[in-house]
Amino acid sequence: MIDEGRILPGRLLVREIKEAEKTESGLIYKPIDIVKQRTCKGEVVVVGKQLPSLDHGIQVGDKVLHPPNGFVTVDIDNEPLRLLNAQDILFIYR
Repeated sequence: MIDEGRILPGRLLVREIKEAEKTESGLIYKPIDIVKQRTCKGEVVVVGKQLPSLDHGIQVGDKVLHPPNGFVTVDIDNEPLRLLNAQDILFIYR
C-alpha cells in the first residue's frame, strides 16, 4: 500500500533499524539509553520529490542517521514508519 501513496517534496518515510543486542561471539549487551537518544538509525522506504534548493541525493534503501526527536511516527499497513524532513538527515550510508 505504500506504493499507492504520494509523499510531499522534501519528506522521507523511514523504517527503524533495530540495534542488535548480541555480539557476533554471542555476548548479550544492553545499549546505554543515553547513547541511543543521540541518533536514530533507519532505512529509507519512500522519498518525496527533491526540492530544487535541496540536492540531498537520498535514495530508497539508503540507511540514514537522524535526530531522535525530529520525526512523526505514522502507521501504514500495521508497520510503524517515521516521517521526517530530508534536511534533518545527519548521515547517509549505503
